[in-house]
Amino acid sequence: MISIIQLNDISIKFDNKTIFTNYNNTFEGGKIYCITGPSGCGKTTLLRMISGLQKPDRGTVTYNNLKVLKPLRNIFMMHQSYTNFPWKNCLENVLFPVKYHAPKIHSSDNEISESPTRSRSRIKMFFKKTFLKESSNNNITDDNRDKAINLLEEVGLGDAIERFPNELSGGMNQRLALARTLMMMPEVILMDEPLSALDPQTRNKMQDLILKLHKETGNTIIMVTHDLNEAQKMGDVNIAFS
Repeated sequence: MISIIQLNDISIKFDNKTIFTNYNNTFEGGKIYCITGPSGCGKTTLLRMISGLQKPDRGTVTYNNLKVLKPLRNIFMMHQSYTNFPWKNCLENVLFPVKYHAPKIHSSDNEISESPTRSRSRIKMFFKKTFLKESSNNNITDDNRDKAINLLEEVGLGDAIERFPNELSGGMNQRLALARTLMMMPEVILMDEPLSALDPQTRNKMQDLILKLHKETGNTIIMVTHDLNEAQKMGDVNIAFS
């Protein structure tokens, strides 16, 4: 199997607390990786570095042998805090990835020079640019809408298509974020505790949905979870942080 993500001699710390020191790992294409470990051990930081949202202090992250220097269209991250757009209804939220694509990676891209403390400012600017681009992009097709509606139905939000995030429960918001992630279906999906707010029965159904779509697409999923049973069920490879 061809490696798709590589972390080479990664070191990073926050507020003088070391998170990684000379960390190396390889993620092969087409597999599901589940990462477990206590809070604060670096699980989310790992996802953010792979996504291009966080720059390591030292070392490199590569995607298909090219350095990851910023968010890329083929790597999509589902954040633990849902990140649904409050001014968009459920259908519009799920269709959002179709309207906007992060830039493709190019070997000639220049490295972004900024410290980890500016991460929040960079995210705000990223979304500001996103919405400006979105306003002039009307490439939504009937097939896109049909797929979005089908995904909303599969995550149990078929009756909430026109409802807004503030009208949904925490679990419903998490399922909405999951539907938007699955709508994108990039080559690499990063999931930060994607099912943590769900009741056991719904969580099991969403696990099955992710596995089903993964089997259909053959993409790579790197998922953080605190549920060891979930990791055992979902993961082709399980990574335990301490």
